[in-house]
Amino acid sequence: MQLASLDFLLFFFPAVVLIGICLPKNWRTLWCGAAGFIYCLLQGLSAFLPMILSVFMVRLLLLHINEVSSARRKESTMIAGFCFLVCMVLLSRFWHGSVPIAMTLCLMQLVELLLMYYHHPQPMLPFGVYFGYCFGLMRLWAGPVLTVAQYEYITENCKCSLTRFGKGIGSFIRGFAKLVLLALPANAIAEILLQRAESKTLSLPDALIGLIIIFFAVRYSLGGMAQMGRGLGSMLGYIYPERLQTLPAAPTYRKYWEQHWTAAAQWAKRVFHMYMPSLRRGVRMLAFGVTVGLLFGRGWNSLLWSLLLSLILWAEPKLQQLFGDLRIRLPIALQRAIVICMMLLSISTLYPATFGSAVDYGLALIGANGFRLHTEVLYALKINWLSLLGSALLLLPIRQWLKRCAAHSRILNWLSVLLVPLNECLLLILCMGTLLS
Repeated sequence: MQLASLDFLLFFFPAVVLIGICLPKNWRTLWCGAAGFIYCLLQGLSAFLPMILSVFMVRLLLLHINEVSSARRKESTMIAGFCFLVCMVLLSRFWHGSVPIAMTLCLMQLVELLLMYYHHPQPMLPFGVYFGYCFGLMRLWAGPVLTVAQYEYITENCKCSLTRFGKGIGSFIRGFAKLVLLALPANAIAEILLQRAESKTLSLPDALIGLIIIFFAVRYSLGGMAQMGRGLGSMLGYIYPERLQTLPAAPTYRKYWEQHWTAAAQWAKRVFHMYMPSLRRGVRMLAFGVTVGLLFGRGWNSLLWSLLLSLILWAEPKLQQLFGDLRIRLPIALQRAIVICMMLLSISTLYPATFGSAVDYGLALIGANGFRLHTEVLYALKINWLSLLGSALLLLPIRQWLKRCAAHSRILNWLSVLLVPLNECLLLILCMGTLLS
């Protein structure tokens, strides 16, 4: 079962919401875990089995860490847990083809749990809390990655209300629309471009256009899924923070990473800086690159992407210091343009499904296949121009602008009360029509 499908929209999603609302708060958290368990099961055995083995094996290892008193035995248990999780990642990559996003997020939390229990012995989490923490449905789609303390705070402050339900269903529909109306067409065009790259017929203009389209595909896939998760959580009374910002404009690559990959950046900061302070910075960055490369991406080229990412994050402060010593000061606009170019190039390395496809796309970017814009690419752009235009416009903070305008006008405020639900109903109808067609 896919998120962008009528089966999910008409059957799974309503059942989760209706049952969750009827349950008391203590049982609702367990139900969200059970719904996440069912959702993972519906993804197929190749996606479900590595995840369930990881969850229950780490549970046993955490119990063992709490029971033993020897520091060496605790360390060996933690290392055994890491090795087992790596084996599950490799099993998922060879069997499923990639690590599903649900398993990626769950593994990130399990790694942090192992480190936390090793460094700070504490009472074992009740099974219901642990189960909900690992399989919580709202976070399986695209995050955020939470600590146990953050998860417990959110669940303890669960409170259903009509206001939260209304905001949640609006957020869910907008996220679903991003997935269906923006991400799916962008993914379809990106796949055409990657096929042309593999057949050595992708020209330089085609590849440059493809960088922007691949960015749209990645951004609105992850952004739409995360917004759907926040919306579902709000309907059931849980409040998850909205972290994804609008324009990908940051003066440094580190700030871009922290702003637009917030959950992964915060997790990496906790794991590699808080729990591994004794390691040298270069060793921590290498461990970070290998870990992120194994967890993310559709092919082994994700390792190249993650190692380049860690190299950039490691070298950027040194370059800034060098420029400062030489008294070289780049304009902010130029810095942001450089970061955007680096971001687009890095995503084109991460997105392809195979290492060979990533190399072929890189060759196209340096003009190995010519400089002529092909008619097949023009046709794909022509029939999807509305989706691509919407993708570009939504990079602007249009919703925030409209809210500020409505706040200063009583008439616009009343109109927004009427037009926003109507707009979301039309989006939902359009999504259903798109899926049916």
